[in-house]
Amino acid sequence: MNDRQWATANSFWEISENMPADDKQLFRTSASIFNTNFETAKTYLQLVSDSTNILAINYNQLVNEGLNGKRKSPFLAGALSTIVPGLGRTYTGDWKDGIVSLIFTAGMAFQSYRGFNTGGIKSAKGWIYGGIGAGFYLGNIYGSVKSAKNKNKKKVNLLQHEASTFFNAYYN
Repeated sequence: MNDRQWATANSFWEISENMPADDKQLFRTSASIFNTNFETAKTYLQLVSDSTNILAINYNQLVNEGLNGKRKSPFLAGALSTIVPGLGRTYTGDWKDGIVSLIFTAGMAFQSYRGFNTGGIKSAKGWIYGGIGAGFYLGNIYGSVKSAKNKNKKKVNLLQHEASTFFNAYYN
């Protein structure tokens, strides 16, 4: 398990005759949680016969959080940043980045407008600021999607860390 060789560990648990059946299921549950497969973990937990097993109780709470916990939608984060630059980052909790994105994108749009307003369509200033602003605007949308994915990944990593703590406390 320390090397994260889940298939090898599963084979070992399967052929082990001395290991209690509940421990086999708890090991399988652990491997499923560490593989971010909460559906399979729930299936293995249901096979644990001892309803008072503290590890099974703790794992059950973690698995339910993994299955039912609130996640940030990458699509919604991108859509919000498409409508208002920085709003997607604010949605994911990165409100400082959201404010910077809004201010920078608005500043570039304003400078581009001023350039085109004074120099017409051939204004180099307008095109330069417009190009920089457009690049930043698209990068902001992409960043908002990544921010939502990273937020979700951090939640899963936290659950896996808790599972590791429960596992180590139970088997030490």
